[in-house]
Amino acid sequence: NEEKEGLVVPTIYMIMKEQALRTKYMTMSRLNVLEKISIILSFASLSIGTFVVVSDMFKNYSYIYVIILGLYGVFWIFSIRQLIKVSPWGKVVDKQKSFPLPLTLVRFMDETGKKLIKTTITNESGKFSALLKQGYYKIAASKPGYAMTYPVKFYATGDMNVYNESIVMERRVLGVC
Repeated sequence: NEEKEGLVVPTIYMIMKEQALRTKYMTMSRLNVLEKISIILSFASLSIGTFVVVSDMFKNYSYIYVIILGLYGVFWIFSIRQLIKVSPWGKVVDKQKSFPLPLTLVRFMDETGKKLIKTTITNESGKFSALLKQGYYKIAASKPGYAMTYPVKFYATGDMNVYNESIVMERRVLGVC
């Protein structure tokens, strides 16, 4: 009967010890630093390689240098595109203070809201990621002490199949609906 009436969203309490949260936060921070270092190193390598090819091409012109320079052009396009591409992260935030809500359960349902498609949890920055097939979805987030006014409707296009906007949740006093 509950399936016919709609989605059943149970209350799931998520409790982590402070030390476990600290460890997870430190791991995520280290990975973010490594990602930034790798981006800087890749641009430095690309710059040095391009400079070497162009300077050698002026000294000794050859079709091989033209081909290599063309490849570097393609690499530059991909690298710059990576910098300006749309973020693959969605975010869950508090409505009143706009701060991120870590460890929030985010559910992706079909457009009717009756079938659960995917579930994910936000990280310490309130960010989440979910790759979806093209189509219409409803998104619901839940966290103890917070509630959504209504599920978010979303269409995943063929080009970008991730939700990359903010989900706003309101703080609720326990016992008040």
